[in-house]
Amino acid sequence: MNETVFSRFYAIVVAPRAAMEAVRAEPRWTAAALAIVLMVAVLAAATVPIAGPEQLDMMQETSLGRHLPPEEIEQAYAQFEDMGLKDRLMSGLQAGFSVLVSLLIMSLVYLLFGRLAGGRATYQQILGVLFWANVVGIGLGSLVKLPLVLATGSSLRVSLGPALLVADRGPLDPMFQLLSFFDVFSLWAVALVVLGHEAVHGFARSKAAAVAGGAWLLMVSVMFGVARLVS
Repeated sequence: MNETVFSRFYAIVVAPRAAMEAVRAEPRWTAAALAIVLMVAVLAAATVPIAGPEQLDMMQETSLGRHLPPEEIEQAYAQFEDMGLKDRLMSGLQAGFSVLVSLLIMSLVYLLFGRLAGGRATYQQILGVLFWANVVGIGLGSLVKLPLVLATGSSLRVSLGPALLVADRGPLDPMFQLLSFFDVFSLWAVALVVLGHEAVHGFARSKAAAVAGGAWLLMVSVMFGVARLVS
């Protein structure tokens, strides 16, 4: 196989089926994981002066935030205003590694669903499928969102999907939160995961869609439920 790590970054966008066949042979998931961490870190570091205060504003409207002492909130705002380059870089890396942990947890769910459906993929292959899919879904999505956040001055209201239609309702609105899971890049990543399940498990396309789609919808339901509990 003449494929390199760099050519796979290109192939996952323009020739995803071939890329997932390559993942089956050589997962190379650590390269994809590093790329995702770096792309998320770039977005977070560049936008933390915007995203940080917005998240504090939103948190104060939640049941948890209403019980926080005002002095703690004021101190948090001050920290965002005084953030230097080093602090922004550290914040970006923390965001990147948080995404990494989330994907590792998600990989276990996909592995479980695949095994219950009779799949034969190894955990390394599932990691390869999920991380290479999210080089597009999370990584490329982050780079596309970056200029939009900087241009609009808002991270919570930027959407690349149907949530844009209800953005005026605010980030705590149930419909906005639900539709936010269905942005273009998230759905693109799910489609790539389906192709990956087809390749590594040997499933038919319809079965791969049912298994991968079912796992994703379960995780979306859990995350939506958690978001509603803390709202």
